[in-house]
Amino acid sequence: MKIKIVLVCFTLLMSLYSCNKKIDSGDDNVVNDTVTKYIDLALNDTIEFNKRIKYNDKAYSLIDLDKNDTTARRQMNQICYAYCLFNKNEKLKLAAEKLKSSSIKYGDTESLADAYRNLGLYYMSTSNNEKAIDYFFKAKKIFLSINKIDKVLKTMGNISITQSYACDFLGSNKTAIEMLSLAKETNAKIHEFFCYVKIGNNLSLLNDNFEAIKYFQKAEKLECSTSKKYSLNNDIASSLINMKKYNEAMTYIKKNLDDKKISYINPTNYSLSLSLYSYIQLKKNNFTNLKKKLDTAEKLFLHFNSGFGRNYNQSYLSMYYEKINDSIKAIEHAKKAVAISKSYKNPTDVLLCMQQLIKVDKKNASANAIEYIRINDSLQIAERKFRDKFARIAYETDEIIQQKNKAIRQKWNIAGLASLLILIGVLFFIINYLQTKQKRMLLLQDQQKANEQIYDLMLNQKEKEDEVREQEKKRIALELHDGIMNKLASTRMNLSVLSHKSDQETIDRCINYVHEIYKVEQEIRSVSHELHKEVLHKEDSFIKLLEDLIKEQKVNKTNYELELDSEINWNNISSKVKMNLYRIIQEACNNINKHAQANRATITFTIDEPNIYLSITDDGIGLGNKRTPKGIGIQNMKLRVKSLRGKINFSSGNYSGTTINISVPLRKKIKSIMVVGKNNTKRST
Repeated sequence: MKIKIVLVCFTLLMSLYSCNKKIDSGDDNVVNDTVTKYIDLALNDTIEFNKRIKYNDKAYSLIDLDKNDTTARRQMNQICYAYCLFNKNEKLKLAAEKLKSSSIKYGDTESLADAYRNLGLYYMSTSNNEKAIDYFFKAKKIFLSINKIDKVLKTMGNISITQSYACDFLGSNKTAIEMLSLAKETNAKIHEFFCYVKIGNNLSLLNDNFEAIKYFQKAEKLECSTSKKYSLNNDIASSLINMKKYNEAMTYIKKNLDDKKISYINPTNYSLSLSLYSYIQLKKNNFTNLKKKLDTAEKLFLHFNSGFGRNYNQSYLSMYYEKINDSIKAIEHAKKAVAISKSYKNPTDVLLCMQQLIKVDKKNASANAIEYIRINDSLQIAERKFRDKFARIAYETDEIIQQKNKAIRQKWNIAGLASLLILIGVLFFIINYLQTKQKRMLLLQDQQKANEQIYDLMLNQKEKEDEVREQEKKRIALELHDGIMNKLASTRMNLSVLSHKSDQETIDRCINYVHEIYKVEQEIRSVSHELHKEVLHKEDSFIKLLEDLIKEQKVNKTNYELELDSEINWNNISSKVKMNLYRIIQEACNNINKHAQANRATITFTIDEPNIYLSITDDGIGLGNKRTPKGIGIQNMKLRVKSLRGKINFSSGNYSGTTINISVPLRKKIKSIMVVGKNNTKRST
């Protein structure tokens, strides 16, 4: 009878451990959010058991796996877990098959492994251990391939449980110990808890109850859910009962029965606690309320469709009637216990229950004993077949793992070689880039020198122009002195005669001299205009270059204006800066004339230490959708500004003109605004 008790406790542990409790939602869809809430409620072990089943059914009814929704498949996996927990095996199978179909259809590898594992749980719950092992190993292979260690651990736990169901307790412990090592390595406390309990259960089934309790006590030290605490208390109580330490066992059973919440949040463990309590009372020959407790447990087992535990409860009822000498009912309940055990195809339970039937049904003891021997022999054969199949599947899995590891090593070797080649390529590129950059810098330096030389040539040209201008001034001065002044002096002398004579003849003769004065006036006006033009040439040569550039634009329809800060001392600005800014203005004017369709354009120089600023603005059609133009001329502007360590910015809108702003750092201070228009020239401060 002690083995019966251990198997029931062990079955309840399996239900608590079957699936992953974590929910992976994250979809903003309202339906998925609702499903998630129902699943959370179904998995909340502080809520009444019947309500949790209804919440899970609602979640299942809302799931739609016809579309490619990863969240929905993860939720279906949680629903399968709940159905396994609630012993709803047919619903578990249906949900798992739907999950499998959807996963294959949409290529979801992880969900396919979840489906295999849930199908394994179904076959494990219905005692089809060989099919269960097949599905568990399929799931384990996939979880290993995608490195889902948590799910690998859970699947190993399912395999260990299935081995126990097949009476391979040593094999089950071997799997549990391997799992325990991995759980400690990954600090997975929940799996560590399971391993201690599983090893303890196997040791108890092997009649090593003293060692079993040691492992149960290790599990006690770890944190666990309320439901797992109930199950662990029953496990410890079962081992103590096997050791005939009934008073100590009663201490753990009462921990459960004294908790008022257990009857509605975990009725299965409550039923088992009632059965264990009744069994101890039977051993002590204390029949007070014994029948009532056994009947209550029977109703709960029936209500929640729990075959595991109900068969033992029927055996306890048979013992009770045996003790009160009601052989008919004792035989009746013993037969029910055997029939229940046969219904879920567990030969071990059948044998245990038949021991009670042989004991109470003395009339058919011989026939029952023969059946007992037959079942025992078939159990041994089935156990050997299961072990052989398990060993073959495990070997195949190990081969796959070895092949996977070999493939991983090859992959790393290829990746290493590829990385080396990439590194060599990158180094080659860097070297080539640096060499190209160095050549480019040398070209830029040569270009800058050429610009300096061009600017010097322009200055020399201006100096020559100035010399010619000075010579022209001297010529005009001579003209004024030798021409106009002489004519005026001669006319003055000829007209002085009027002061002495005023007759008509003298007046008529002097009228010709008045015409001579008019000619002198015209000559003076002509010279004056020429001299006025020369006033502007007194500015330095760079300003003259800018003015000449503006004048050259007169042939275009755009009216250009030049604004110069009067405090700019151009002599303190390097030729390099002036030359590059001049070329930028040339390029900008060219672009405005070609593309802008502008009526007016302004070129402005200002200074604000330590920078000099150039702004070129037009009222043309703008750049359209292009934030920054990409023509060769524009790129040349950028390169020139970059060579001066300055900044350039383009701003424009549809039909709202274009502005180019440039700032260049200077060493010395520079200010007056000169405006030179297309049709006028003016100065202002």
